[in-house]
Formats: sequence, C-alpha cells, structure tokens
Amino acid sequence: MDSFAERAPAKLPVNQNVAARLGLQALTLLAVGQFVRQIRRQATRPDPRETAPHLTRTGLILCATGTLFAALREIPLAEATATFFIGPFILSVPGAFSLEEAVSWRRILASAIGFPGAMPVIWSGFAAFGSLALLPLATALCLTPYMALTRQIARRMPRVAQ
Repeated sequence: MDSFAERAPAKLPVNQNVAARLGLQALTLLAVGQFVRQIRRQATRPDPRETAPHLTRTGLILCATGTLFAALREIPLAEATATFFIGPFILSVPGAFSLEEAVSWRRILASAIGFPGAMPVIWSGFAAFGSLALLPLATALCLTPYMALTRQIARRMPRVAQ
C-alpha cells in the first residue's frame, strides 16, 4: 500500500488517494462482516455507547493514512517507514499503564534498543527533508492512540463488530 501511495500520480490529490484506499477497505470489511454474520447468525453491530471510540479511531486512521501518503509524495519510502515505525515503542508506555498490559523485559529491551536506533534515521530525514519529515512522525502519533483504542475496544466487542 505504501509503495502504491508513493508512486501515485502527482496530480492525484492525497485526500482522493486516502479515500480510495479506505473506501475499498471499508467495502471489503463490510462484505466479510456480512458473510461472517450470516455464518454466526448473531448481531455484530456496535453498541451505541461505542460510537465515540469508533469515530475517534476513524479520525485517527484517516489522519495517519493522510499524513503518511502526503509524506510519501516527498520522502523516500524507507525513511518514512523507519520514522513511523517508532509507534510500537510509543505504544509500550500507555500499554503498560492505561491498558494494564504486561510489558515484558523483552519489550522493554527491544524499545531501549530500537527507539534510539531509529533516532538517527529520523534526524537525518529531518536534516534532508526539513519539516516534511514531521509527516511520518505525525503518522506514528496518530497510529499509537488508534492502536490503543483498538485494544480497548477488542476487550469489549466481538471482533467482527470492531
């Protein structure tokens, strides 16, 4: 997906690229959800109280996809990907505290090695591309709460309804 976004024609606006990608994904998931619902014969609609978290997740993934696709217009795929892959390091902290997840010594060690290892790529990207290098960082900052919300919702809802 990222490489297709990078190679999208320059005249194709980022918002159309994002809409096409997420629209096709939504249609595919609706079809799969309908199929699974028929198999299970159970209602899989979200509880109305879950509307706010779902709308928040929608906004976060739109923001993440948009900032990534905008970045890929100007920044090589490797640099953009290396920058937004710091998201899992960022997620470990809220995962340990707000989500009450067990954070093993392996994850701590991986974060302690991986995050500083990503920093030279981020700094060199910022030096080479200026403020455009903040776009993949914005992607990571949008994906982190998106993943945290997804984990919270997954504890309360059937997977098909998510």
